[in-house]
This record gives sequence, structure tokens and C-alpha cells, in this order.
Amino acid sequence: MPPFFCVVICILTLQGFSTNLPAAAAEPKTTCNKDYVPEGTSLNCTCTDSSSGSTANVSWPGHSNTSVLIVDNVRRDDNGTVFTCLMEGQGATDRTTNVTLLVAYGPTDNTVSITSSPQYVTNETTSVTLTCTARDFYPSVTYSWSGLQCTSNGANCTFLPRPEDERKYVHCTVLNSIYQSSGHEIKGFAAYQLHFAYGPTDNTVSITSSPSVVTSETPSVTLTCTARDFYPSVTYSWSGLCTSNTAICTFTPRAEDERKYVYCTVLNSIYQSSGHEIKGFAAYQLQFASTTQSTNPPKNSLAGKANIEGLFILVCLFATTAAVEQLNSHL
Repeated sequence: MPPFFCVVICILTLQGFSTNLPAAAAEPKTTCNKDYVPEGTSLNCTCTDSSSGSTANVSWPGHSNTSVLIVDNVRRDDNGTVFTCLMEGQGATDRTTNVTLLVAYGPTDNTVSITSSPQYVTNETTSVTLTCTARDFYPSVTYSWSGLQCTSNGANCTFLPRPEDERKYVHCTVLNSIYQSSGHEIKGFAAYQLHFAYGPTDNTVSITSSPSVVTSETPSVTLTCTARDFYPSVTYSWSGLCTSNTAICTFTPRAEDERKYVYCTVLNSIYQSSGHEIKGFAAYQLQFASTTQSTNPPKNSLAGKANIEGLFILVCLFATTAAVEQLNSHL
């Protein structure tokens, strides 16, 4: 038989065979109530056979014996859980399809915070950038700001504070992105109160001494530097007769220290973070009290002595007069 006859017969045979194959069974189709299920709500899915006239048995093994899957009160720990729909029967191979649970959660007020750079500023001198940070959320979030007018760039808010903005609040609201698709609101909130850094000045810094009276024989002197009217905090430094990094400085005076100075500088703590210097200054001059006793008695002692001597003379005169009168009476 010529070779081309065999080729024709084989092709016809294969074509006839292929027309007798059963139609491929369609994959199960699942429909769920939400793409992202908010934490605390329910997942509801239905699995169906899209094949015409299907009588297959549909179930969710381990969860439901029917075509409907219901998972109540989903938690964030359930995020990523896979559920399988199984179709059996009709003489065909079992068919399956999977549904992955996506749980939307967070943020909450406890997981939203605001930080400032710099943390404290002087009014109308430095722009402030606030950063809103959210933790523990899925799938994503959006940010919005309110309060002071600021240039907002998502999680950041930048503005130049004015004197009247002192102690005002800026608010950040963080909204879970599923709100746009589902209308289900999951959000967290944070507030930041603006504080200006100020003080101290030279007029609000002073130094006191203990003991208050110092001599060249005083064993030690403790100076205390006091600052008022400042925010948020200050640091201390001493120079001159003693050195210290606290509000207290102790030293032993020497005779040659007479009329020398001790200096206290009080610096606002924002200098460490911003380099902006706000400080006050005070000086204390060491002056010794005299310890030499005067050789001349006090005036009041001399007056007392004169009074006693006058009284003695008066008594003597009185006694002499009485004696003379007594003698005359016997004559």
C-alpha cells in the first residue's frame, strides 16, 4: 500500500476517535461576599459547578458538607487561611478550587502615633515636620491631617508654627484602605500638641550659696544654680572656681579665691537635637566675711560701765550724808 494511503487513514481514524471524547469538565466557581473580610465579621462563600446540567456533589472538606462556606468572627490570625471547594461525581475526576481568606484589620488608636522633627521649636523660626506612624494593619492605609494648616504628603505634615499656635493640636487619622471598596471603616487616631521651646534667660537664672556666709576657713561651699520659665528641660554647666554638669557645684575655698567668680550656664535641651541655642547665665563672686575680733569694746559696754560707776558714786554720797546727820544728832 502506498505510504500516503496510510497517512490519510491514520488521520481519519484519529479524527473519528477525538470526536468521541467527553467534554472537559469545567472548574468549580466560587463567589464570596468580600475580597477582604474585616476582622470580627464573617466570610461567606458559595461554590458552584458551571457545567450544564451538573449533578456533582459540592462540599468544603473539613468546614461544610454543602456548597456554602461560612466562617464567623474571623481574626487576624486567620489571614491567609486556604479553604478548598471539592466537586465529586458525574463519572469525572474530582475537581477542586481554593479560596484564600484575607482578613482586613487595624489600625487602632493604640497603634497610631505622631513624632516631630525637630521635637521642640522656637516660634516662626523653624519648620516642623510631623510624621504619623501606624502599626499592625492589613492590607494598607491612607493618612489625613487636621488642625493646623500643613503641607501634607501622606504620613508627613510640614508647617511653619506661629506664636498663637503654642499648645494647639494637630490630628492624624489613619484609615484602612478597604473603606474605599467596602465602606467598612477601620481607623486609628493620634493627636500631637505643639510646644515651643523657650527659656531660660539671664533674668531667670540665679545662684545661691550654702553656707550663706563664707570665710577662708570654711571647709566647703555648695552653690545651687536655679532656672525658671523654660521648656522643655535644661542642662547645667559650671566654670570658674568649680566645675559640674548638674545644678549643684561644690568646692573648697582658698584664701587666694577672695573676690573670684563662679559661673553657671543653663542651656535649653533642644540644643542637642536642633543646634538652636537658648540659654541663661549667672555669676557668683566669692567674698569672705572677716574673722578678726576688734580690740575695742563695743560702745554699749562702755556705757554700761559708766552707768555702774555713777551708781557707785551716788551710793557713796548717800552713805556719807547719812553718817554726818547721825553724828550731829549725838552732839
